[in-house]
Amino acid sequence: MNKKKGLQLSLIVLLILSSIIFYKKFFNQSKDLIETKVNEKEIFNNDSDNKIENSNTIETLKYISQDLVGNTYVINADTAKFEENNVENITLYKVNAEIIRQDNETIKIFSEIADYNKKNNNTVFEKAVRIEYDNQTIKAEVVKLNFTKNLIEIIENV
Repeated sequence: MNKKKGLQLSLIVLLILSSIIFYKKFFNQSKDLIETKVNEKEIFNNDSDNKIENSNTIETLKYISQDLVGNTYVINADTAKFEENNVENITLYKVNAEIIRQDNETIKIFSEIADYNKKNNNTVFEKAVRIEYDNQTIKAEVVKLNFTKNLIEIIENV
């Protein structure tokens, strides 16, 4: 009788472990978050010389996420500021981002400032935005990436 209960218990444990591995591999969209040098410091916005004092900041931030189809979104920032009252949104400074499609086509986006939503990856790039795709370059003041609608909106001084 003990062998039967032991076999049943081991099968239940195996089922639970395989379910956890399956979930992490196929349903967890956020793959990686690299944060370094977390501290409180002063950040200067280069264009308007506004000082952001005593804020939660991170230097050298990188987010990598991948959707179920295989497209990868990588966003890098020299500095990032977290809002205390809105933990889902992050303000990024000196930003470069890449959208790497499953067929290895790459769209590169560069900007001075970006507002990034950690929950759905939606990003609004602002100030001196440059988009590079293949041999084409697009410059604008505002670019909105909406991953929930699978849409890129390029506006203001295109």
